[in-house]
Amino acid sequence: MANALTEVVYGGRYASRYEPMQRMFADERFTRPDGLSHQQRTYLAYDMLRTAAGELGPATALLNDPHRLLAFYEWACVHAPDLLPLISGHYNLTTDALLTLGAGREELRPYLDDLDDASSVGVLLINEYACGSNVAFLETTATYEHATRSFVLDTPHPGARKFMPNVGAEIPRVAVVAARLVVDGVQHGIFPFVTRLRDHTGAPAAGAVIVPLPDKPFFPMDNAVTSFDGLRVPFQGWLTGGRAHIDDEGNFAFAPGAGPHGAFRLTSSGFTFGRIALSSAAVAAARASVLVLARYAQSREIKAFRSHRRPMLDFENVRRSLFGSLATVYAATFLANTFKDRLADAPDRSDPAVQIAGIVAKAHLVTAVYEVVQECRERCGAHTVFSVNRVADYLGLFQGLLTAEGDIQVLRLTAGRHLLTGRDYAPSPVGPLALDGLGDEPDWLSLFRARESCHYERARAVLRGPLDEGTVFDRWNRCIPEAMELVTAHADRLALEAFLAAVAEAPDARSREALRLTARLYALDRVSRYAGTHLAEGHLTAQAFSTLETERTAVCQGLTPYLGTLVDAFAIDEEVLDAPVTLPDRAEAWEARGKDVAPLWSGGRASHTTA
Repeated sequence: MANALTEVVYGGRYASRYEPMQRMFADERFTRPDGLSHQQRTYLAYDMLRTAAGELGPATALLNDPHRLLAFYEWACVHAPDLLPLISGHYNLTTDALLTLGAGREELRPYLDDLDDASSVGVLLINEYACGSNVAFLETTATYEHATRSFVLDTPHPGARKFMPNVGAEIPRVAVVAARLVVDGVQHGIFPFVTRLRDHTGAPAAGAVIVPLPDKPFFPMDNAVTSFDGLRVPFQGWLTGGRAHIDDEGNFAFAPGAGPHGAFRLTSSGFTFGRIALSSAAVAAARASVLVLARYAQSREIKAFRSHRRPMLDFENVRRSLFGSLATVYAATFLANTFKDRLADAPDRSDPAVQIAGIVAKAHLVTAVYEVVQECRERCGAHTVFSVNRVADYLGLFQGLLTAEGDIQVLRLTAGRHLLTGRDYAPSPVGPLALDGLGDEPDWLSLFRARESCHYERARAVLRGPLDEGTVFDRWNRCIPEAMELVTAHADRLALEAFLAAVAEAPDARSREALRLTARLYALDRVSRYAGTHLAEGHLTAQAFSTLETERTAVCQGLTPYLGTLVDAFAIDEEVLDAPVTLPDRAEAWEARGKDVAPLWSGGRASHTTA
């Protein structure tokens, strides 16, 4: 449970925001019984959303308390992962879109009232078969009809069907639909439109065709394909954000300074919040996974070579897995805290610097901690293939997080392009650097900055290449590997800076030493992983490189006495987590869980009924 280090882990907001949220998830209404089908889990997740809305208050109010909403994301991921995919669509991509783009219009109040208590669930429809989430190429049309002062949504061909939003279950929906505006036969770019995709009975709206998709093996969700055949949206359902208008004569015009290429950009505040929130939730899942591995490694005994039984934690390979994962999670936690504060403090979330922070957060943090969760699952053996031990559910959830906006490499490339061509970024200058050894306090930050600067300069050199060396696309294509490495190096440097700042904030000597050693291991792991770059660029000497593995072993040994301090700081209520693998008497825990599940066979006939 919580200790002196907990407030540092949660950016000084554990007592005010995170602890109350975790207490909410201790309610049995957020407990998922064993043995549910995919469909049962789907409907239970919607019940949980309504329960949470009742506990947390109106969605519109929760959006005004970003750190409380972020805590909701994180504890939902840890304790009720089936709920997490619903949160972003409901709060940030639908409710926030109505508030941001609707400019407080009273005509939108009925939608917001239903979203406030989740009596209708919010969902965003962007992706199409033929273009994925590439907004510029969306083909769903919204044709303005002046006689009725309304818009008519149509799907012009099968490739323009909206692919896989969670609208398959017969549950009331308020949907924000991205569509190409057509006025008098002229297209004016992509705009969002709000509509009741399913009415208060759960029936599809007239003109909406919703076809459920097959179950996914990773996690339950009522994904579907949606097409439109004359679905009518009233005029007030056009969410312009003040960027365009249609006058009483039916004439369309953009606001001064606006244009078709920026019509959809005001929705970016919801995307940015969602990226940082989902990344933080992923980090929370990684913290829980490390807790599971730590408890297992401390209690599981293995017969050692020519020796008596010894705890897993005594074995060097396990120590490296556990403490390496712990170091990555702490670095990711402090980096996520930096991004969360930047998001919450931003007066304008559409600011390019905040948007880039969101993109870097999602592109880097999700992939970094996914490796951690996978490592924890493997080290715990067969125990963590079962949902009751949480880690398998987290891995399933990561399959959605990694592809929520398409291949996550595309997001990484977007971040790389902004770092290389934006005006608000340049790597810190680094002087001559050639570390001969890795003593007590080497200049880790200079090493990280040197790697970042190296990839920046390499990428820029490719982009600035002679014009006769192919097209602009050709040069960018050659630049892609370096651009991707630049994003990783940039995020690693930011994480180390945040980590070192957290060490300085440690509340006592024990916590400070635990964090200092963990930061050292994080630096050693990163330098070791990218040693090729450091050696090629002369950042490290061969002598320093030869000591990396010895140093990592020594730090892992030094961290062993601090394992409890570091893991307890996550303040995860293990009774709420309810994972048998974390308990010393696993046999008894498994027996207790098994009694809740009915047999699959009865009298020679298959039965799929659960108790």
